[in-house]
Parts: sequence; structure tokens; C-alpha cells
Amino acid sequence: QALQKYSNAILLAPDDAKLYSNRSLCHLKLKLYDEALVDAKLTIKLNPLWYKSWFRKAEAYKSLLNWKCAIVAFYKASISKDISNDMKLKKFCQKQLLNAQISYLSYFDERDNKLINDQQLLTFME
Repeated sequence: QALQKYSNAILLAPDDAKLYSNRSLCHLKLKLYDEALVDAKLTIKLNPLWYKSWFRKAEAYKSLLNWKCAIVAFYKASISKDISNDMKLKKFCQKQLLNAQISYLSYFDERDNKLINDQQLLTFME
């Protein structure tokens, strides 16, 4: 229901980055990760200096197991100027960045010295 309300609101205010960000979060909660990424990219297009624009993109990439892109987006969120004075929020973004880096490294199979593909990772997780 929230998803539909944000979609309706976007029709009325198509330049409001917060609406796209919130709809992206709805998509994430519904496990509609590709749709979440689309809205996150629109959020960045509308407000590239807002940390939450990058944070939503990072969360979408993380959900899609695209760790490299998630790391870049979490990094951009952590250096956004709008959180430079909020140390608690900055540390939170940095922690998410570190977690994404650790997750990316977990893809690395030390025995074969190569990256594990998504299907192999899913097999490990079963």
C-alpha cells in the first residue's frame, strides 16, 4: 500500500528525490531489488549530494549481491557533505561500507584463488 502511495505522490511531484528514495525503500522491503535500484538512481539524479540517495543505491546493489557497486555507493554515502557534521550517521555509513567490503571478500575462494560467482555463493548459503 505504501508503494502505491509513493507512486501516486511521484506523479504529483516528479522532482522530489525523497519520494523516489522512500519508494526505493518500499521496493527493498518487498524484495523488488531491480526496481529499488531504478528508484535509487533517480534519487541520485535529482539529488546527488544527499547521502540517502547513495545509501539507497548501495542497499539495492547489496541486495543484488553486486558488492563492487555497493562498496562504491556506500563510500559515496559516507563522504556526502550533508552528513559531514553528523558523526553518528557518518560512522553508520562507514560501518555499512566496511560490511560490504567484508561481504565482497567472502566471495573470494582462497583455494582456487578466484572470485566465487553468485550461483556458487548461493550453493554455499543453502
